[in-house]
Amino acid sequence: MKNIGKNWPAIRQVAYSVLAALLALGVALNVITEDQSTQWLSIATSILGALGLLVANLFVDRTSPAQEAKIEQAVEVGLERAAQRVQPQVQAGIDHMNDLREQYVDPFIRR
Repeated sequence: MKNIGKNWPAIRQVAYSVLAALLALGVALNVITEDQSTQWLSIATSILGALGLLVANLFVDRTSPAQEAKIEQAVEVGLERAAQRVQPQVQAGIDHMNDLREQYVDPFIRR
């Protein structure tokens, strides 16, 4: 059943092609008119589109709450590790700015 979801675009393409060929043959043999052929293709497009939505809904990946909790925990751990790596550089930047302030700004304020 999962193959339907995976192969739906190809199935739909084959269905369109076969229907279009049959309708073209029907028009060529004067069984149906061109307008009827266009109407049938329009109906087939609507039906196959609706079936596509149904197939997509059936085979959508639904993440369970347990999986969401694991994902959230992994993101939090990753953010904590990134913060630990970045914190020394941030502190060095703050210290450098304080040194510059003491060298260049504070002497003008003290005058």
